[in-house]
Amino acid sequence: MEETNHTGVPSSDELKKKLKKQAKREAKAMRVAEQAHRELQKAEKKQAKTSQRLQEQQSLVQESATRLEAIRSTRRALQAELALDAEAR
Repeated sequence: MEETNHTGVPSSDELKKKLKKQAKREAKAMRVAEQAHRELQKAEKKQAKTSQRLQEQQSLVQESATRLEAIRSTRRALQAELALDAEAR
């Protein structure tokens, strides 16, 4: 129960205790918020790295598909040439 003076208002000591308790809660909330901010920054950095790796892999897949198509095109041309040579004989 709160100590009160004759006017029904909490005493100075009680107000100081409440203020100290409130300051502790505020400090804890600030630490939690700062930690959450650090974790968010870390996650954003990780996401940026992952996004960059994804783009690099997509480029590699595209380059590989282009190379594969060039090889297949060359093979088809060689097969057609071989077939023409076979017919000419």
